[in-house]
Amino acid sequence: MPRPGFSLDVTPAQLREAAGIGDRTIAAALFQAGLMLQNEWMEMLSQPGHGSFYPKGIRFVTIAAARKVIAFFDEAEGRLTSHTASAPWEPPAPDTGAGRASIAIDDHDLLTRLRLRVGTNVRVLLALEFGVNYPGSRVREHPGGIIIEPRPHARPAKETAVPRMNDRIVAVLRTGR
Repeated sequence: MPRPGFSLDVTPAQLREAAGIGDRTIAAALFQAGLMLQNEWMEMLSQPGHGSFYPKGIRFVTIAAARKVIAFFDEAEGRLTSHTASAPWEPPAPDTGAGRASIAIDDHDLLTRLRLRVGTNVRVLLALEFGVNYPGSRVREHPGGIIIEPRPHARPAKETAVPRMNDRIVAVLRTGR
C-alpha cells in the first residue's frame, strides 16, 4: 500500500540542482548545525552539580570555625581537589573535563554521503545518560550491583539545539553561506 502524500517523481538531488543548492552548501549547513549541537552538549556538561560533595586526593583539609570542611587542597597539584557530583536526573557535573573534551564531530562522511555525527567515545557518559542497573537502563549491569540513576545530557542537549539547528540550516540553504 503506498504511503499517503504525493510524489513529484524527482529525486532530492534533482530538487537541489533545480534550486541551485550544491552538496558543498548542504555540507556547510550540516557542519554549522553540528557545531551548534556540540556546543550545546558541552555547555550541558559544564553545569555545576548539586549532588554529593567529596574529596579527591587530600593532602590537607581546610576547616572553618564551625568544623565544616570548606576546601581540600592538593599541594603537589596546587589546586582544589574536591568534587560536587550531579544529582540524579541532572547532567553530569564536570570533574576532570575529559567527558566534555570528548564531544566531537565526525565529518568523514560529510561530503560523500552528506552525513555528520556528533558524539563521544567516553563510555561513562553513556552509562550516565541512561543509568546503570536502573529500570529501563540500556547499559549492562554493573558487576558490583551498583545503581546509578540516569543523568541525561545528550538527549536534552539535542532537544535544546534542534530548533536552532533547523533555523541555521534553513538560513544557510537560503543564502548559500
